[in-house]
Amino acid sequence: MKKLLSFIALLFVAGVLFTACMQNPNIDVAEISLSNGTWYIITKSNSTFEADAIKVVKTKEIEQLCNISDGKGTFKSVKTVDTYSVQLPSGVKTDQLIKVKEELESKKDPDAEVTIKDTTVTMQLNKQASAEELAAANAEPFSAVNMEKNYPEKATIKTNKKRNKYTVSFKKSIASGNFTEEKYEVTFVKK
Repeated sequence: MKKLLSFIALLFVAGVLFTACMQNPNIDVAEISLSNGTWYIITKSNSTFEADAIKVVKTKEIEQLCNISDGKGTFKSVKTVDTYSVQLPSGVKTDQLIKVKEELESKKDPDAEVTIKDTTVTMQLNKQASAEELAAANAEPFSAVNMEKNYPEKATIKTNKKRNKYTVSFKKSIASGNFTEEKYEVTFVKK
């Protein structure tokens, strides 16, 4: 009986590992092929700048829910989260944190929120696309065919065996103040 239970447990673990391997993008491909259906497209980007023991991190996450039909896509929803964090050195005085917070508040979008936690001042803006913005974006459906053409040549594209999940990774040079490089990861997941 113990041997049978051990054997069943091993089969269960093997099944879990097999399923996990099937879902994780690990196959290099040259193109992205989105089949008909509903897809999440999640784009994450970040860039970092450090100087004088201060670290500034800019991140952006865009989550798009799209319907794909015969190679054309239409947006059902778009949610964006922009974050700008200033990490000051440990031991920084409270008045310095407040000064950084006030500076960020003077430059922020009215809907953004500025917070202080420990030695980090963070400004975050959460935005959901309005019905009018979605209608404008969907005025002409985007092409879901050969989506890799939107990415730099050095982008890596991986998929799983079922081709229901793709991950694209790449870096872009930017000329925005002291930020010189931005890292991107775009994930396509079929719902």
